[in-house]
Amino acid sequence: MPALAINGNQTTISIIGTDADMYNVRFCAQAGGRDEDNARRSLEKITLTRTSELLKVTKPQHSRERPTNAWLHVEAARHRRVTVNGSYSYAEIFNIDAPLRVSTTHARMKLLEVTE
Repeated sequence: MPALAINGNQTTISIIGTDADMYNVRFCAQAGGRDEDNARRSLEKITLTRTSELLKVTKPQHSRERPTNAWLHVEAARHRRVTVNGSYSYAEIFNIDAPLRVSTTHARMKLLEVTE
């Protein structure tokens, strides 16, 4: 992918720039429920999809009865453009030397050693 774009809803997004010319993506999901079957049904609704340059995390709305969490960790080529659009998503981005665009609502961002 010549660039990286991420859309996340209620997701923890971590991007670390590296000297490699490829991406390494790790995705973790967690769900709870009244019983194991209920939790598994919630877990199946947490997805990571890729379309061209876009990674998209989808998960159910927050519920105290059926809590869900998603974490996306990406090691990206530091010289490639990065775009993150989040909603209720914490984003942390380190070591990117290319154009960077980050937006999220109702959450925090941590940007360290980004230069463009």
